[in-house]
Amino acid sequence: MKARKLIARLLLASIVAAAGAALAIFMLASRIPSDYRPKSLSPSQQEEHVNTFQSLGFDFLNKGGEGKPYVWTITAEQANLCLASVDAIVSFMHEKPAEPTAKLAQAGFSEPAMAMHDGVLTLMVQAREYQKIVSVDLAFDSGEDDNVRMRILGARIGVMPMPKGMVDEKVDKLRSKLVSLLDQAEGAGQRRFGPVRADDVAKFLSAAVGMLDGEAVRPELAWKSGARHRVLIKRVELAEGELRLHVEPLEADSPSDASSQTAGDRG
Repeated sequence: MKARKLIARLLLASIVAAAGAALAIFMLASRIPSDYRPKSLSPSQQEEHVNTFQSLGFDFLNKGGEGKPYVWTITAEQANLCLASVDAIVSFMHEKPAEPTAKLAQAGFSEPAMAMHDGVLTLMVQAREYQKIVSVDLAFDSGEDDNVRMRILGARIGVMPMPKGMVDEKVDKLRSKLVSLLDQAEGAGQRRFGPVRADDVAKFLSAAVGMLDGEAVRPELAWKSGARHRVLIKRVELAEGELRLHVEPLEADSPSDASSQTAGDRG
């Protein structure tokens, strides 16, 4: 009789422990990360922040045209305003209405946001499959070969760490969808961001998204303004609330050299 009571108590304790663990996991997964702050903008507000995107681009290009090393900075606030305005930005690039957020929703994601901390860029998105926030922490490494590589440090559902296999699956799905959306922007490059065509911007962003697959990228950007300017991003620095690109000029082509470039190479 005593043995039966002991077994019953052990079973009850096991059930209570399992229920407690399940509840704890659910609560951790349901928590919203403290730095998840997506922006919600009306269509008219999105149109206003096309200017934010352009201003950031012009700042990068104007500094690059000076032929000196420089540091280009974007804040988390600016990045999230641009993410929330992506429909208006892509529509501007295409010269016709576009709804990338709707296509992203079809893939099961919505309300993207990012946060920047010391050495870590955190990408966050609502995954409709779980009705939870999925976060991915990224770091950037620069090598002597002038290539930049992205490392996935970890990922979470809510604030609960995700197993690596699940991380790889979700990142691959998100990466392939982003690449698909950016591919649609290439070839529609009649609009310009200063001296750079919209489709060249899309190609550059596609290369950056490709880094989510662990691909090494030589982050070089070229455009023509009299001479053909080229710059190389030597280092990606992440500080609290800021991402800084350390950029160095490459040797610029002369105007005659630039005119001899193929159409596909011109900016």
